[in-house]
Amino acid sequence: MELSTSSFSNEIDKSIKEDFSVSQAAIDEIKLRKERGEKPESISNEEIKKGDPILDTYKVLDDAIHGGMGSVWRVHHESWNVDLAMKRPQPRFFEQGSEARKEEFIRECENWINLGLHPNIVSCYYVREIGGVPTIFSEWMDNGSLKDRIRDGSLYEGTEEEIQERILDIAIQTARGLQYSHENNLIHQDVKPGNILLTKDWDAKVADFGLAKAQSQLSDGTKPASSGYTIQYCPKEQAEGAPAEKWMDVYAWALTVLEMYAGKRLWDTGTNAFPFLFGEMAIQPEEDYRIDPPQELLDAFEEDYNPNFGSWRDFNAMEQLLLEIWHDQFGSEYPRPASKAVADTAGALNNRALSFCDLGKYEQAEECWEKALEINPDNYDAVFNRLLAGWRRGEESPAYLEDGLDIIPDEELRQEMKEEILREKTDRIVFHPEGMPENSGVSYTGFSADRKRGCGLIVNRSGEELSQFAVVCSLPEEKILFAKEIRYYEYTSLGKTYRAENSIMISDDGRFAFLYETTQDHWYLFEVETSDLLWEYFGDGSIYRFDDYEEMRMSPDGAWVVGNEFWHDEELWEKKKEHRRLNRVHIFDVKRKTEKIIEEYYILGFTREGRMILETNETVLFLYPDDPVPSAQEVKDHPDAFVTD
Repeated sequence: MELSTSSFSNEIDKSIKEDFSVSQAAIDEIKLRKERGEKPESISNEEIKKGDPILDTYKVLDDAIHGGMGSVWRVHHESWNVDLAMKRPQPRFFEQGSEARKEEFIRECENWINLGLHPNIVSCYYVREIGGVPTIFSEWMDNGSLKDRIRDGSLYEGTEEEIQERILDIAIQTARGLQYSHENNLIHQDVKPGNILLTKDWDAKVADFGLAKAQSQLSDGTKPASSGYTIQYCPKEQAEGAPAEKWMDVYAWALTVLEMYAGKRLWDTGTNAFPFLFGEMAIQPEEDYRIDPPQELLDAFEEDYNPNFGSWRDFNAMEQLLLEIWHDQFGSEYPRPASKAVADTAGALNNRALSFCDLGKYEQAEECWEKALEINPDNYDAVFNRLLAGWRRGEESPAYLEDGLDIIPDEELRQEMKEEILREKTDRIVFHPEGMPENSGVSYTGFSADRKRGCGLIVNRSGEELSQFAVVCSLPEEKILFAKEIRYYEYTSLGKTYRAENSIMISDDGRFAFLYETTQDHWYLFEVETSDLLWEYFGDGSIYRFDDYEEMRMSPDGAWVVGNEFWHDEELWEKKKEHRRLNRVHIFDVKRKTEKIIEEYYILGFTREGRMILETNETVLFLYPDDPVPSAQEVKDHPDAFVTD
């Protein structure tokens, strides 16, 4: 059976984007401060260092990448638990006429934000002031730019066929992203290798939409208005200041594609590039190209450039040409499904609400959550985040929490969420993974630490038969990396019938998938990349999913698997219909395939460094899995134990 996930919806509700403008909130903040006569403390880009906390929200993870217009850092959003790119122009651009310039810069950035979620566009979340400078927060891409990969040669690793596939793949992905922006009437105006970002798996996304115009407006007056463009890739008309047209993006994209084949830029400026490539002094592929470009592609570029043949075709036509070239070269269909944009789903609106919370715009956040729950009342992330945000502001009472959680039918889940909010667990805020379709068919149960992989279950129904696939997907495109078919079954306990569902977890680094199959009480540990079975355990029926609450845990490095074994005193139930729960913890060493048991303990989970969080006798204990464990009676005397109220 071939597995697939549903495609992105391409219908975007424009009215929602107008109602919930994150960048307008930033502009309002500037105006309010101006009315109060407040001036933010200026911070230079050089002052922001690796390890610095920013606004009690972000932590700087890497040193800055500096450019002529500004700097970029990788930062970790502590509440969302995701890495973001923080892009900040040079503060000097806002020294004169700063408030008007800030507002104009933010409005231009709004064009990028309003593109929404698309698998071939870097997601831009919002703009907020950092030290008096409007700063862009967008999706972090872990493989740098296409410019970097051309320069260091990693684009050209592997066989010639693998390189040809990689270059065509990037060309198709970027054409799709740019076509989507054109369909939404946004012209990029600065397409070049430096604005195409990559993941480790060679997913390609276009970044910095509209920033060419925004950056040109930050000019200090010594450069022409076209300085926001990159002269090495733009056509003559654009360099001379002509109004932006869609074909100009196609022109710059074509040069970017040719640079991938050449391994370097063969021309001085975009104006003379095509005369050099296709004129009387045209180069020969075997002389200057690192990898021979397909002749059909060269012919198309030459025809489109030559006014005698017509004009530049759009990106849809370019994509179709590239798909035909792919089929002719490799004898197969291009593997990536046609990409469409994600509509403003409940997940996307949940993201936007969290963005408003970051900006202190709680009314707008509340409107987003209301709209999210109108679209999908079962989006429990939005339910939880909405109540948690109100609780943190002191606006919600425990009774209000009860009412707000009534939407959730699962009683245990309701109680778990309420307890987490009352304990003020800040790490539970759920940020919907970038570009995730709402109706993909995958019910996600966990994510890797970098949110680049997710695990979950896909239900398959055939008549009366119910089966599932446990899967691991790459995010946001939801490409299935690992899949195993498993089955449901029903069982009876304490006079009630339960449907025991299967479950899957993923290690923090995304390398391992831990799967429980209820049919045979069977535990598996797989390596995701190879689908190799590393370890398996047949239970004796005592460790299981009870009342739909999964009791197994995996350490962040995948080396340990632990589980709470608990059972009810059947004799007491039969005699008095009273429950008495007994429990202990199983600890499995995956490498050695050994097990030890801790009596009278309950495990809550693991810390990030891999210590178990154990509980017994109103005491919490932190231990590594191979540490000796005190008895439940002696636990309060242990140096790593904490007595709870």
